[in-house]
Amino acid sequence: MFIEHLLSHVELGTVSIDRINDAVSRILTAKLALGLFEKRRPRDRKWSNHDSFGSIAHRLVAREAVRKSLVLLKNEHNILPLSKSTRVLVAGKSANNIGHQCGGFTITWQGVSGNEKIAGGTSIWQGINDITKHAQLSENGAGLDADPQQHDVAIVVIGESPYSEGMGDIRDDDKKITDVGSNINGQVKLLKAYGHSIELSKLYPEDLQTIKNISSKGIPVVTIIISGRPLIVDQELAHSEAFITAWLPGSEGQGVAEVLFGDFNFQGKLSHSWPQLSQPKMHESDKNDKSYQPLFSYGFGLNYQ
Repeated sequence: MFIEHLLSHVELGTVSIDRINDAVSRILTAKLALGLFEKRRPRDRKWSNHDSFGSIAHRLVAREAVRKSLVLLKNEHNILPLSKSTRVLVAGKSANNIGHQCGGFTITWQGVSGNEKIAGGTSIWQGINDITKHAQLSENGAGLDADPQQHDVAIVVIGESPYSEGMGDIRDDDKKITDVGSNINGQVKLLKAYGHSIELSKLYPEDLQTIKNISSKGIPVVTIIISGRPLIVDQELAHSEAFITAWLPGSEGQGVAEVLFGDFNFQGKLSHSWPQLSQPKMHESDKNDKSYQPLFSYGFGLNYQ
């Protein structure tokens, strides 16, 4: 994509071949100074395509990282940790979706959806199913099969679909970008933003609906959000008994399940504020300001104590 875009600039004359040659010479000069051309080719080096890649040992490290990065934002009535005998319904579009867990810049530039293209990983549902045999995956994902006679609690995995770079931008008007220089000799090459708000219920209304489909039947909901950033989740939070941000946990969804069922405790803390609907723009420099009222402040994070 980048090479094609740059080539089009050269063909249009907006980037000269002399500029390309200058950039290449600078890169080669830096590599010569570092002695890279005296070393063996990358594919001939010890760790190139090493048999240990993707090994159990590597996955255990990744799973530990997942467990330690989870942040518990809400835990009403200490519903968590769950007992392994609890009858659980698992729902939400990202419950059994390793691609969503990994996000963009993984198998492909914009990421993938589903489990087929990512080898060896576990989805959050697969991790739960491995820990307890009292779990059921919602047949359609939307929780319409929730039944208080059969399910004591529901785990709903929601959040963003994969994206990277400009496609994840939140902007009101693409014309702003065109006005500041994306119009090149009459050609506009612009990544279309997939959303215009950081309010999750506007970006993905199906997520809130899934939670309501279950909570309306009197079944308590434990919500897990998969996202690359804090989003406004006031409504989703209000309809959930517990709420966890898992960020982008990657291939090892098993790590999420291990914390849900109390094999490990929550350790994660927010590395930046979590906004709320009435105050969507937060900055850590505002912490001493009276107007600083995030939904959850910097450093927030509950645990089982």
